[in-house]
Amino acid sequence: MPDGPFGVGIPWKEWRAPTGGVYSYLARKSIGGGRELLLYEPTEAGSKRFVLLCDGSIEEWSESKIYQTLED
Repeated sequence: MPDGPFGVGIPWKEWRAPTGGVYSYLARKSIGGGRELLLYEPTEAGSKRFVLLCDGSIEEWSESKIYQTLED
């Protein structure tokens, strides 16, 4: 996985969400791990956002669950 949205090989336009804003990516994590948060939609997506977990699953989380996970 890249070190961040400016990593090589992924064009900047791919980091833009359809709702506006940029996906938030937690660098230094990798696919194939546990159920840790890897990427989530920007605030423009609303109070419910899609997230990508390290195990490759995609789920819809509340904004509060995202923020709580980030604080832990």
